[in-house]
Amino acid sequence: MWLGFGAAGIVAGSLAAAFQSAMYGAFTPAAGVFAVLTSLGMTGTLPVIMSVFACAAIIAIIALIAYFGTQFLPKVFDAFSLLHEVVGSILSAFPLLILHTIILQILIIYYVFLPNTFS
Repeated sequence: MWLGFGAAGIVAGSLAAAFQSAMYGAFTPAAGVFAVLTSLGMTGTLPVIMSVFACAAIIAIIALIAYFGTQFLPKVFDAFSLLHEVVGSILSAFPLLILHTIILQILIIYYVFLPNTFS
């Protein structure tokens, strides 16, 4: 067990051993959380309980994602559709913008660089 609550007790060098050493030292109070986890690890029920909690956590996360997805995704899609319309409008006007830019450049060249050529 990666936590360190094994069938033979606390596994040396594990997270549980470090916690026991730092918090309790040689004395571990009976009926405490640490003692209960040690007992569950020694009877082999801790992996089952951890698996159940892991599955419950995964299901809760999926439920939250589904709930918030139904709440906020329509708003996100509306924002993207608005952005799509704006970008589409800009892109549809782009050829006219290029044409106006070219005409403006021709007029600038004509009036600035060639003012007396065609008079």
